[in-house]
Amino acid sequence: EAKTARKKIKLPEDKVKQIGRRIIKHKEIEVPFAPQTVKHNLNFLTWLFNFVGHNVTIKKPQVSNKVTEDLTPNELRRLIKVLETDKHNRQVADMMLLIMNTGMRQGETVKLQWQHINYHRKTITLKDRKGSGPSDMDITIPMNAKAEAILKRQDKSSMFVFSGEDGGMRSKISRPARKLLDRAGIDKAFRPNHGLRHWYGTELIAQGVDLLTVSKMLGHKDTKTTQRYVDARPEALQGAADIMATVMEG
Repeated sequence: EAKTARKKIKLPEDKVKQIGRRIIKHKEIEVPFAPQTVKHNLNFLTWLFNFVGHNVTIKKPQVSNKVTEDLTPNELRRLIKVLETDKHNRQVADMMLLIMNTGMRQGETVKLQWQHINYHRKTITLKDRKGSGPSDMDITIPMNAKAEAILKRQDKSSMFVFSGEDGGMRSKISRPARKLLDRAGIDKAFRPNHGLRHWYGTELIAQGVDLLTVSKMLGHKDTKTTQRYVDARPEALQGAADIMATVMEG
């Protein structure tokens, strides 16, 4: 049987945007669209047209993950108050508090199982981490007292610490997390959950924790990735300089 020749087409930019908007609307993703959201949906479009036999060329936006979110002291106080007192999205609030106390990724949080927690050693083992391959092996991170308290108050009827309604792994939590951030008056540009991970790394650096330790806490493969948290708060560098002045003064 002869193979049907695939027709290579290039969709007009306005048509691409029109289809993209329809798919995004169907998936109930709020506007304005972030570059990464647009890229994900255009990747889906590319796959879809190739699947039905058309080679499609779609220009995708360049996405940079170099933005580092941070919270001011006032924002932090407001957010903690909202997360600790919320009664409508209790599980999501606890997941956000856990991220703030451990630096875990959202994906690592939703996949977390009870078997990965060791209260005796006060550790959390992160499984099935971001990426794939030998370099993405499991890592174990320490658990502080607040993280332990958050975990111990969760329902234990499922294998997952933060389970969905059916007891399985729940879906992503970006929408309810965004609502909690809005209640705390956090800027819309602050990404739900991953922004909290960035705040965690930035705060550790500001508190004097060395770069290598922060890198290990966050599970980074290279300290170059962790360097962004040093750059996020230039005043931390000034603090280091002031320490040396104090030492020299005796």
